[in-house]
Amino acid sequence: TNPVSKTHPWTWFYKAINNANTFLANVDSSPLTDAEKESSKKEARFLRAYYYHQLFRWFGPLVISTEELDPFAFETTERADLATTVKFIVDEFDALIGPDGLPDSYNAANYGRATRGMAMAFKARTLLYAASELHKESGVTWAEAAKAAKDLIDTNLYALHYDDNGDRNYARVFNTRVNKEIILSYLCGDSDAMMRCFPAWSPWNSNKELFTCATQWLVDSYDMLDGSEPITGYNGLQPIINPESGYDEQNPYANRDPRLDQTILHHNSVWPLVDGTPRKLDLTEPQKMGSGYFLLKWLDNRVDYQKGGKSQQNFTLMRYAEVLLNYAEAINEAENTNEGRVKAVAALNEIRKRAGITKDLDAGKFNQSTLRDRIRKERRVELCFEEHRFFDIRRWKIAKDVMNRPA
Repeated sequence: TNPVSKTHPWTWFYKAINNANTFLANVDSSPLTDAEKESSKKEARFLRAYYYHQLFRWFGPLVISTEELDPFAFETTERADLATTVKFIVDEFDALIGPDGLPDSYNAANYGRATRGMAMAFKARTLLYAASELHKESGVTWAEAAKAAKDLIDTNLYALHYDDNGDRNYARVFNTRVNKEIILSYLCGDSDAMMRCFPAWSPWNSNKELFTCATQWLVDSYDMLDGSEPITGYNGLQPIINPESGYDEQNPYANRDPRLDQTILHHNSVWPLVDGTPRKLDLTEPQKMGSGYFLLKWLDNRVDYQKGGKSQQNFTLMRYAEVLLNYAEAINEAENTNEGRVKAVAALNEIRKRAGITKDLDAGKFNQSTLRDRIRKERRVELCFEEHRFFDIRRWKIAKDVMNRPA
């Protein structure tokens, strides 16, 4: 099945780009005030650059135009080369980052509009992708990608989100509408939509549909609470268990990275809230569907959805944790030195500490290759279901290695 058959990215984003081009070509003759014209032109330009960025993630070299597109100009329309494509996107974001560019923030009524931080974040991600194995012909270096991410980090515009109560910090990123970590999200009204990711037969799934199910491979990627790795590889399909980690095959979810319980519903999960009471879920019944794992991300354990409760479930398009991971990856590739690894590991530890892992990673125990693997594993866990893994395994050119086993 084509996962994008209804909204194919090539079609969808070029329609959006054409809308932006039309707007930019005509807004000056509109009845908007001069101030509204200037601000809206910057926002439209950001959106156009963002749409080109998304197309670049999918397709690499693109048809570039800042004018209204003729959809029937087949003989004169050509894709630019990779270097030209990347330069155009980066230059567009750069134009919005300077002193005459986008603002750093807005008042509450305008929350979610394009900001300088958004432009910096998507510039950094564009350069990260361009430096990767799949797109290395772009000529972009890992050092350029690292600098772009570090430039945003150094602005102190964003920080990892910590919940006021000190627990479920990771989970609260996704059900707190406005927080210091979110750079760009798809804003929606309060909803119970993510309950469709629960078991279709459970009373908590009002639509009786089955959506996203995690795989065992993802669950195996979560560390223990102390940061040790419970599963270090596989013999065929059988996991290689690290006996020093304390992992218990009979109680596999105990003492794990807290992000596991805050992301994935599994057997004996203490969830959901019904009549004010948390319940332990039994997923051993034969009518269980999919993989036996279900998605909790974006759901709020304080809300009784069965009684019609709704919560904030805005889809995350860019957040500060990704910027830290982008920096860690780029600096590790750019600087094959102990100093470079210290910088990369510091970014990882910042994320892992927020998650609740009790011990830091030690940069001295890694070389460039082993740290690369650790960074990729951390991306897989921290950013899961935020539409990264598909693009990551393509740009690293490892899809053939990690997608060659039964789910």
